[in-house]
Amino acid sequence: MDPSDDELKILDEHGHQLPPELRDIQNSHKEYLFEKTKKLIENSPLEGKISARCLDLITYSAHYSSRCFENELLETVVKHEKKLDKSIFPNEFFHRSWRSRPVPHMVLVVGVPGIGKTFMMQKFVYDWVKGDLYQRFSFVFFFTFRELNRLEKVSLESMILHHYPYLEEKLGNILEEPEQILFIFDGLDESNHTIDFASHDLCPDPKQTGPCGQIVVSLVRKSLLNGCSVLITSRPIRLRYIDCDVFQRMVEIIGFSKYEQQIYFRHIFSKLADKVFNYVKQNTFSMFCYFPSYCWIICTVLSKINQKTSIDQEVSSLPKTVTQLFAIFVNSILSNQILDKSDTQKLLRSMGWMAEYGVMNRTIIFDDRDLESFHVDNKSKLLSSSLIESNKDVTYSFLHLAVQEFFSALVHYVDYSPEKLQNSLKRATSFHDGRGEMFLCFLCGLSDASTRSILTGYLDTQADQASKDVMTWLKNLVNKEQLMGSIKERQHLRKTFFYFVEAQNKTLVRESLQSVKKIDFSGVSMSSVDCTVLAFIMESCTHIEELNLSLCSLDPEKIGTLVPVMHNLQKLSLAQNYMESTSCIQLASVIRNNPSLRILDLTCNRLYGPHLSDLMESLSSPACKIEELHLAVNIIPDTSCIYLASGIRNNPSLKILNLSYNQLFGPHLRDLMEALSSPGCRIEELYVAKNKLQDTSYIELASVMKNNRSQKILELSYKCLCGPNLSDSMEAQSSADSKIEELQDFIFLLDLLMDRITPRDGADPSSFSYDRVDFIDRHQSDLIQWIAYIDLVVSQFYDKDLVNVNQFNNVMKKRTSKEKMIELCDIIRHWEEAKKIMGFTVIQSYNEMSIEDRKVEEQKSVDPPPSISGEVTERHHSADNRWITNIDQVLLNLRDQDLLTPKEYTDVMEMRTSQEKVGKLRNVTRHWEFIRMYKAYKVIQKYNEDLTTIDRPPIIRETSQEPAEPQASCHKMDFSCEFCGQEQDQDQVLAEVVSERIGSRYR
Repeated sequence: MDPSDDELKILDEHGHQLPPELRDIQNSHKEYLFEKTKKLIENSPLEGKISARCLDLITYSAHYSSRCFENELLETVVKHEKKLDKSIFPNEFFHRSWRSRPVPHMVLVVGVPGIGKTFMMQKFVYDWVKGDLYQRFSFVFFFTFRELNRLEKVSLESMILHHYPYLEEKLGNILEEPEQILFIFDGLDESNHTIDFASHDLCPDPKQTGPCGQIVVSLVRKSLLNGCSVLITSRPIRLRYIDCDVFQRMVEIIGFSKYEQQIYFRHIFSKLADKVFNYVKQNTFSMFCYFPSYCWIICTVLSKINQKTSIDQEVSSLPKTVTQLFAIFVNSILSNQILDKSDTQKLLRSMGWMAEYGVMNRTIIFDDRDLESFHVDNKSKLLSSSLIESNKDVTYSFLHLAVQEFFSALVHYVDYSPEKLQNSLKRATSFHDGRGEMFLCFLCGLSDASTRSILTGYLDTQADQASKDVMTWLKNLVNKEQLMGSIKERQHLRKTFFYFVEAQNKTLVRESLQSVKKIDFSGVSMSSVDCTVLAFIMESCTHIEELNLSLCSLDPEKIGTLVPVMHNLQKLSLAQNYMESTSCIQLASVIRNNPSLRILDLTCNRLYGPHLSDLMESLSSPACKIEELHLAVNIIPDTSCIYLASGIRNNPSLKILNLSYNQLFGPHLRDLMEALSSPGCRIEELYVAKNKLQDTSYIELASVMKNNRSQKILELSYKCLCGPNLSDSMEAQSSADSKIEELQDFIFLLDLLMDRITPRDGADPSSFSYDRVDFIDRHQSDLIQWIAYIDLVVSQFYDKDLVNVNQFNNVMKKRTSKEKMIELCDIIRHWEEAKKIMGFTVIQSYNEMSIEDRKVEEQKSVDPPPSISGEVTERHHSADNRWITNIDQVLLNLRDQDLLTPKEYTDVMEMRTSQEKVGKLRNVTRHWEFIRMYKAYKVIQKYNEDLTTIDRPPIIRETSQEPAEPQASCHKMDFSCEFCGQEQDQDQVLAEVVSERIGSRYR
C-alpha cells in the first residue's frame, strides 16, 4: 500500500531512518555520485558546473501513439507553443496525479536529441545527493544504456556492482527494501539490447543471470524488486517499438521557455543579448532556441561573428536559414584544423557517407568497425572536433544529431554522384517517421550558392550540378493534391515550403507555384516559424489570391508576421483561431493596405473588446473594398454596435455581413439598425441569428426592411419569430418598399450542420418538425455513451479556456469515462451558445465520425449497438473457458497495470479452478468502461498465442432480427471474419469495436 501524500511529503524531506551501517554506505554512495555529477558532461562540448548552468526545462505529462509521421524535432516545436502553461517539475514525477491515482513507480521521460534529457537526469541525481529531492529513496542507481551495451548476461546484483563496486558488502541489505530504491536508465534509444516491456520472460531474483535487457524489463514489470521505482529516458522515435502501457507516467521535455532562452543569451552576450535575440527571432532557426544544445550552437556561431563585426549591423555574414547557421558552424570547425584542403575533403567524404548511413538507418552511435568500413581516420584532429568519443566503451557520435544530418547532406556537394543523390532523395522521402526531413532541409539549403560559398574550398567541382538536381526535385515536389488535399497533405506542403525557404530561391518558388491561386492550411497548427516560412512564400508569389488559415492557432504575433505579405489577397479566412481583441490591430492594417481584399472571414474568434473599434474604423478607409465580412461567433456585445454602425455607414462596398451567434441584444442595437437603414448602406445580406434579440428589436428590423433598398436576405433565429412585435417585421417584409426576397428560418447551427438534420427531398421545410431543445441536452445520453478520447477533449477545453482549473479538476477526478462525461455535460449546459459551438469543434476533432441524430425520420433502422460495458467479454463469451490460458499470470498482469483493484484481484484468485476464475473475471469486467475493457482484452490476448488459430462459432447478438448476410468485404478485426472466414489484422480490433459503438465506419 502506497503512503499517503502527506507521508510522502515528509519522506521526501527527511528520508527513511537507516541503520548506522547503511547510513555510512549511503554517505559514501552520495559522495561518489556528487563527484560524478558536480561537473556536467552532456556528451557534448558544453561543460560546466551543474549548479551554475541549471536552467528550467519545460516538461509536461504526455501520451504517445505508436504511429509517428512527423520529424520528432519539428513536432516538438509545435508542442512547445501549446504546452507552455502545462508544465510539471521533476519533484512531481513520482507524485499522484489525475492520470495516475496510485503513486507512479515507473516513469518514462521523453525528449528529442539535445533537449536536455541527460542534463535533467544528472541534475536529478545531483539534487538527490544534496538532499533537495526525493529523500524517500535511500539509494539511487544511475546507468546509461550506452554503458550497459558492453554487458551481456548479468544479474541485477552484478550490474549494480559493475558500476558501484564499493557496495558489495551491503548490497544484499540495500535490496531488502526495494521501495527505498530508484533506478535511473538514460538513453533507451541508444540500447543495443532487446527491450520488450511486453515480454513474459522475466527475472524474479536479483542473483539470477540473464540478458541485460531482461533485467531492465523485469524491474519495470515489477517481477524483480517489486516496489522499487524506475526512471527511463528515451527519444520519441523509440516509443514506436515498445509497450508504453507499463509506465504509470510519461513526461516529455520540450525545452526552454522564452524567458529561459533570454537568460541563456544574456550569459553569452551580456549587453548585446537583446539585439542578438531579436535577430534570431526574425529567422527560421529561432525554433531551435527551445533546445539547449541548439541554443549553444546558435550562440557559438553568432558570438564568433560578433568578434569580427558588430552584431547589430546589417551584414551578409549573419545567417538567415538553418542551413547557413550550420554551414558557419562547420566552417569554424574546419578552419581551426591545420589540414591540407584535399585531406579535409577526403575526411568530409568518409564522415559524410557514414553520417548519411546513420540518418537513413536511425543510427547515432558508431564504433571502430563503422569508422573502418567508411574509411574514417580515427586519429584525425578533425574527427575529434566533429565527433565525441566515449572513453569507456570506445564509441563515437557526432556533436549533435543535427550536425550528423548536416554532414549527410553536405557529402553530396563534396562527393557528387547523380545516382547516389537520386537514391538518397528517394529514400529520404519514403520514410514515414520523419527521419529524413532535416537531411532534405540541409540538402535544399546547400543548393543556394551564397550558402555554399561559406564552405568554399571544401566542395566538389560539380557542386553546382548537385544544386540543379536538388532544385529540380524540389520544383516537382509541389503537386495539386498537396494544395487542395487533406490535412495530412497540407502538413506535407508546410514542410515543402520550409525547404523553399532554406533554398532562398524566390524564382524557384514562383516557377513552382505559378499556377496556384489559393493556399489552404486550414486545420494545420501553425507555429511562429511556419508563419515566417509562409510569409517568404507569399512575398515570392504575389499572384496568390486566396489564403485559408482557419483553425491554425494564430495569435497577434503570428498575424503580425503575415500582415506585410497580404497586400494582394482577394479572400482571407482566419476562422476558428480564437484570436483575441488585440489581433484587430493587425487585421485593421490588412484591410487598410489591401485594396484587393473582397472577403474576410473571422468567424469563431474572440474579437470582442476595446480593439474591435480599430477593425471597424478600417472599414471606413478609402482603400477598403471588402464585400463580405463574417464576424459570427465572436461574443460581440451590443456596445460594439456603435463601432459596427460607423463601419457600415462609411463603407459603400460591404454587401454581406454575418453577425450570427453574438450578443447584440441591448440598447445599442438601435445604432446598428439605424446604420443599416442609412442611405449609404449597401448591405444585401444580413445574418443576425442567435443573438437573443428581444421582441422589441422587430421594430428596428422593420425599419431596416423598409428603408434599405439593397437588402435581399435577412436571417433570424427560429426562436425569434414570436412576440407581439413580430407583425411589424412581417408587414415590413410584405411592404412595397421592402426588397427582402428571403427571410430565412435559421435553426441552431449545431442542429442543422452537425446533426445533419435535413427535410426529406421534396418536403416543405416549414413543415419539418425540429427539436428545439439545446444540443447538449438533446444529446447528453448519446455523448455519455459514444464520445471517444474524453481525457483529450477535456484537456483541449482547458487549453481553449472553455473550462477553468476547478472545472477541469472536477471532471478529471471522476474515475470512469461515463462519470467524466456526465460532469462535463453539467458544465456545458450553462454555457452560452457561442461557447457551445467552440466546444463542439473540439469534440468533433477527436471524433471523426460526428454524432448522428438517431431521431431523424429517414434514418434506417439498424441493430442496436451492444452496450459499452462488457462488450469485449460478450463477444468472446461463446469461446468461454477453452480460449483462455495462464489465467493466474493474466490476473497478475491486470493487477500490475491497475486494471484490477486489489479487492477484485483477491476475489478472483479465491476461486479454486481456472474455469471458476474465468467466470468470476467475466462478472467483474462486465461493468467496466470501454477503454479499460479494451486494455484488459489486450492483456488476455498476449497470454493466448494460439487465440487466432482456434475455430470459434459466429457471434450471436442479442437481437430479434435475422443474421446479416455475408459481406463482400469486411472491416479488419483481430480474428478471421465471422461471416466470410477471411483472415484479418488483429491490430485493428479497436477500430472494429469502436465502429460497432458508433454504428458507422470508423478509421
